Amino acid sequence: MSLSIAIVVEDELSDRVARRLVRHTHREWTVGVRYPLKQLPGGRSNPVNIKERRGMSGFGQIKANLPAFNNAAKTRPYLILTDIDVHVPCPGDLWTKWMARVPQHPNLIFRVAVKEVEAWLLADRSNFADFLEVPVSILPSSIEAVADPKRE
Repeated sequence: MSLSIAIVVEDELSDRVARRLVRHTHREWTVGVRYPLKQLPGGRSNPVNIKERRGMSGFGQIKANLPAFNNAAKTRPYLILTDIDVHVPCPGDLWTKWMARVPQHPNLIFRVAVKEVEAWLLADRSNFADFLEVPVSILPSSIEAVADPKRE
């Protein structure tokens, strides 16, 4: 029997990566609701009511609604995938900063891409080069030295 999991991401690339991660868990999960729905293809009405704020980035919307996602995790698993906040040097510190005084529900899976999801793709040089059909030599060999993986 398949269990529906909700995913919470900043953008379409993170959505694709999160769905791929769910497939690789070897659990009988299917992706149900995806947030932020406004930015993703196939969006529908939003039961958690994501706050609309001018100028708020993807991580800002996730941060603002994290207590609601944590509460919603009582009914189904939630996978949250976000990038590291430039003001927080450690992924563990990001959770502490965002969820101060609120215990994490066991169904809430919180993952932080260091620096960005794009860095994860660039780090898999061989497969990424094959996908792009380019020589692996043109991709950076040390992703940690890349200042802006999204731009790269």
